[in-house]
Amino acid sequence: VEPEDQISKIAVSSGELTHLQTDVSDANALNARLEETFKCHQRLDCLVNNAGFFETSENNNILWNTETTTEQINFMLNTNIGSVVHGTRTAAELMKQCPLEQKNCHKPIINIAGTAAVGPFPMHPVYCSCKGAVLQFTRTAQFHLKADGFHV
Repeated sequence: VEPEDQISKIAVSSGELTHLQTDVSDANALNARLEETFKCHQRLDCLVNNAGFFETSENNNILWNTETTTEQINFMLNTNIGSVVHGTRTAAELMKQCPLEQKNCHKPIINIAGTAAVGPFPMHPVYCSCKGAVLQFTRTAQFHLKADGFHV
């Protein structure tokens, strides 16, 4: 099933859904998109950080070969953990502004880390490190945000 078809089905069953695409490796673009969504709907119901990216070379090596550039490494860091940190921070601030009738909402922030967070993938050390960081960031964010009603 194509993503657009899934979005249409969700929108029909729930009554409303906004799907906006952005480059999550760009913190300013991500924050602007979240703020745009909040401004449009006067609320932000949840955030799902689901981005994941790694590159491989012709021989399936990554980040251990001399062909890997600093830009490639930074893109993986920004996409896989930077987006989670920036997105969570911005979404939490916006969710704190939800209307009074929604002040007791659960404010879910869902961060997808996957199995790479807990075990190594051969030849993918930066990707696995990022996903491990997502797991630890999620635990720490929950500790800091739970007093405000968040579930991370």
